[in-house]
Amino acid sequence: MNVVDGRHRRRAEAANSPARRQRLSTIVSEATRLFHGRGYEATSVNDLAASLDMSVGGLYRYIDTKSDLLVMVCEDIYGDLPARLAAIADQPAASTQRLVTLLDKYIRSCIASRPLILLMYREYRHLPDPARARFQEREEAIAALFQRVVDEGIAAGDFARGVDSWALAHDIVLIGHLPALKSWAFKAGGRKPADLVDQQIHLILESLAAGGRAPSAPGTVSSTPA
Repeated sequence: MNVVDGRHRRRAEAANSPARRQRLSTIVSEATRLFHGRGYEATSVNDLAASLDMSVGGLYRYIDTKSDLLVMVCEDIYGDLPARLAAIADQPAASTQRLVTLLDKYIRSCIASRPLILLMYREYRHLPDPARARFQEREEAIAALFQRVVDEGIAAGDFARGVDSWALAHDIVLIGHLPALKSWAFKAGGRKPADLVDQQIHLILESLAAGGRAPSAPGTVSSTPA
């Protein structure tokens, strides 16, 4: 191994070290807080460095441009949720049971990520095109899981035929964002975001009613394969 190769190897190892990952997580959390409070455009790299008690040069050891920070913040919105939802969709359970569990897991995850979802809607125009494409791919993957389970339910006779599974799946994705986008409505109605979960599951099952009768909502299945 020559000297240059050795340097590259050590740099790669340092980039993947637990200490660096922890520091990067702290940077992303603080960037999220500042972007949420001030807005992306009104927050400078100097502001972030000062808030973290870092030098600007030290901060640029973790990023190349300010937009990198927004990209990392938006990457955190769903995290590993698509994989967790896929594990539920793949369970050997009835389609109604899987759909209820998917809805519960997805909506509750979105409730927990309200600040990030709101930030994404507000600052989406500032994301570079590749980051926008990745975000869209993750949402499409989530919608595709809901669509697949609904289609399987229709084929099994659990759900009504004629349901537009594509439209319903994309409606579900947006339903998860409601607590972030319409927080004022929850306050005005005297409700908490968590109140949305059971009611939305009920309404979605009603829309899938086979023979005029909504399928019952059985117990949820585990999101982790046995």
